Amino acid sequence: MTSTRLLRLAGEIDYSSAPAFDALLQSLDDAQVVTLDFSGVTFFDSSALGCLIRLRDRMRAAGSDGTIQLLHPSATVRRILEVTGLDRVFVAVPDDAPEADLAGTDEPVHQFGPPVQFDHP
Repeated sequence: MTSTRLLRLAGEIDYSSAPAFDALLQSLDDAQVVTLDFSGVTFFDSSALGCLIRLRDRMRAAGSDGTIQLLHPSATVRRILEVTGLDRVFVAVPDDAPEADLAGTDEPVHQFGPPVQFDHP
């Protein structure tokens, strides 16, 4: 039986929130397919991408093929995946695909905070 897990994400996943994102993803290590709903994600950087790569590596170490699907990624997230070549590793599910319809799901939304603001002289 295939173990599939769904997480709904929101907010800004960046350097400051990456540790919390990584901790959340560690609960998915034993899944064979992970689906991440990016519809509420407003920012995503290389720190967050590193978290996804580590999840895939842990899933593979546990014997899975490490399938990670991204639902509703923004154009920016899709571009980051393309530029890094990771669009061949992570599956960006088209919005009109049946698996992109999350109507009726009661999975809670995991909110990540805004980035740290730095004062510039």
